[in-house]
This record gives sequence, C-alpha cells and structure tokens, in this order.
Amino acid sequence: MIKVKVDHVLVVFFFICFFLSTPGVGQSQSVTYQKVKVGHVRAYVVTADLNSDRVALDLYVASHHPSNRSFPHETFHFMVGKTQPTAAINGTYYDTRTFIPVGTLAADGQMFQMGSHGTAVCFDKSNQVGFYKIRDLKNFPWKSYKVVLSTGPTLVQNGHTHVYPSLERFHDPALFRPASRSALGITRNRKLLLVSVRTPIRLRDMAWIMKSLGAEHAIALDGGSSTALYYRGKIVVRPARMMTNIFLIYEQKEARVSKE
Repeated sequence: MIKVKVDHVLVVFFFICFFLSTPGVGQSQSVTYQKVKVGHVRAYVVTADLNSDRVALDLYVASHHPSNRSFPHETFHFMVGKTQPTAAINGTYYDTRTFIPVGTLAADGQMFQMGSHGTAVCFDKSNQVGFYKIRDLKNFPWKSYKVVLSTGPTLVQNGHTHVYPSLERFHDPALFRPASRSALGITRNRKLLLVSVRTPIRLRDMAWIMKSLGAEHAIALDGGSSTALYYRGKIVVRPARMMTNIFLIYEQKEARVSKE
C-alpha cells in the first residue's frame, strides 16, 4: 500500500518536472486577446507585454505588384498567412485609388514609404517605444528603430484624450465621420494595445475607449473598410478591402538574444 502511494507521488513529480522543462509549456502568454464592452461599444483587444523578452514586433508591407500604376496591395488573409504572426492589425492609411500609403513605413533599416502626416510610433529592438509628431522627416533618425509607423491622429497623450487632426495634417472629411476604427496604444506599465471596433464611432469616442483601456498614449490607425484584427490563427475583424501594410506581433518560444 505504501509502495503504491510512493509510485503515484513519483509519477506526479515526474510529470510536473517534464511540464515545466518543456520549452513554451507552462509559460504564461505574453500576447493575449479579449473582447471588452466599453460603454455601448464592443472592443476587440490584443495585449502584448513589452516587458517580455519573448515579444517581437514587425511591419509587413505588400510585396507583389498587381499593377505598375499602383502601390503593392494584398488581402489581409494573404498577409497574415505569409507572415504567420501571433497577432496583427491594419496599419496606416493609403490612397484608395493608387494604394500609396499616407504615412511613413520603415522596418529593419528599410524605408518602404516616406510620409508627412500624423504621428510616428517607433519601436527599437528592445521594444522601447516613442511617439513623434511628423512634420519634417528629413532629419528623423528612422534607421535607429526596428519599426516606424506613422499614422494618426493622436487619441491619447500623457493619459489625457488629445484629438487635434488638423495639427497632424489630417483634413479628409471621411476621417471625421462615424466609422469602424482601429488604434494602437501603450499603457503606463508598457502593455501594447491593439484595438479594433466594428461599431461606427467618431475619433473622440475611440480616444475615450483607448483611455478607458488604460492607454497612456494612443494613436488611430486606418479604419473604415480597412479595420482588421488577427489573433492566433483567427481573423477576429475582417477588412472589406485590400491592404498595403499591417503591424505584427510575434510571441517567440525563446527569449530574444541581444546581438549588441
């Protein structure tokens, strides 16, 4: 009888050791997803812990050329299938006729598109983030960042709603009408928020949602028919048109190793 009890304990102990020693097993997720009701609006929220060495960020810009007269564009489904991220969201605005992005797109020292609108959210290789108003990119040190994505307008600044589109060179009337929206935000404890809503709302409503979710800083991404969100194999919010660029999050099995 005693032998049976000892064997049982040994089996349990062996299982726990195996569970904890297996790579990726027993680790808490650094990238999570939830649906949250904020007021009357349901928000689809991906949260990534930028304090984790397992979180890596990237930018994907469409690469094939369906036409010599337009910027490359692909379906969101194709993009996430090609890049296989943990999570993804639509990026900056683009001209719906030429598909040329309005904002700046740069990653890993490569400039895909130079823009002059909005605010640039910039991540370095250690996932340190900065928000910079883009008025003149000639002297902007974009090569020192892993990812540079300029979009906007700003929604939350220093914990307060801050929505002044004209100061960031946004004048398109369509931007001010109620629409489905996406946004990117950073909390005080360095949690990255990717948020999409299907309910047509105005910019200030989106700013209030981002602030309610704890964003210390937040900017709007492209919205309307471009609103898109993907998480772990599922397109949570499906866009209604082709895309030119998306923002990516990867949760790696192993922690990042600094090359510096």
